Amino acid sequence: MPHPVYLIRPVKLSRSGGTIEIKGTGGAGAPSRGKKLALPVLQVSEIYALAGAEAEGPLLALLCRHDIPLHLFEEGWYRGSWMPAWGVLSGQVTVAQYTAFGNPDLRFRFAKELLRGAVRLRYLAAKTRNPRTAADWESTYFRPLSAFYAEGTSGGTAASSRKPDTATVAVAEIRAADRKRRKEDGWDEEALRIVRGLCRALVLGSFARLSLDPWRGVLCQASEAPPLAEDLFFLLEPLLVDFWPPEERPLRLDEDAVETFKRHGTRVAARDGGRLWSLRSLAVREGYHLLAAVLRQAAYRAALRVEALGPC
Repeated sequence: MPHPVYLIRPVKLSRSGGTIEIKGTGGAGAPSRGKKLALPVLQVSEIYALAGAEAEGPLLALLCRHDIPLHLFEEGWYRGSWMPAWGVLSGQVTVAQYTAFGNPDLRFRFAKELLRGAVRLRYLAAKTRNPRTAADWESTYFRPLSAFYAEGTSGGTAASSRKPDTATVAVAEIRAADRKRRKEDGWDEEALRIVRGLCRALVLGSFARLSLDPWRGVLCQASEAPPLAEDLFFLLEPLLVDFWPPEERPLRLDEDAVETFKRHGTRVAARDGGRLWSLRSLAVREGYHLLAAVLRQAAYRAALRVEALGPC
């Protein structure tokens, strides 16, 4: 079964037939400088180059053929991902997505639901981390959501009555509250940067398994990342980041951080009947729900049946 590959040291990536060759170029960890590791491409689902990577063209072609994302980091910073043609885009899905997100009324409904789900999960995180202050954070988070709802209902349902940047303002206010809450929760800035980078890459990588176009979103239009990928990260960030084991918040992007990330990703986050969804696969599940709503031009319910995480 394919699995993620985590590279702790700087590497050069090349191709030899159907094999990914990994050559160390410096730093501590495997492979050592000048040594090579060879991995069959069918055993790899995605690659996290945590200290950077030089990737040759033929290697990128191989990754593209097998839908394998390459996530690039530098000195603890997430720098972006090379994605394999953004999964398999279907013409029918693309047309439906652009139709839905291009219609002001439908777009507003999707944006409203993403914001509602994001606020609910943030309240859930605040309640789990510190029940005594949860009511205060509930009020803080619902304020921008209420303002967005009010903007959408003022002047009837006419799309022209809505300010185009209202969603951007709501996202900015919610993220400002996130920073304040996490500071009170004892997050170190370096640890938060590392954890958010890993989790943002995880969400972006899910689009290799979805037929949605990540560049056509509804909320986070100002982001340098693909807007729809950033929308899903914004929605799921409380589960991905705030439920990270507090005693294992990393100060370096090293083997310990990777092991915690891998364990964290196995935690059950949702159930659909007898099907369990881990935190690692949660963005894919959310993409499926979003895709179904786009194809039907129907109601979408964000983070449906997603609840607090159990022990890591």
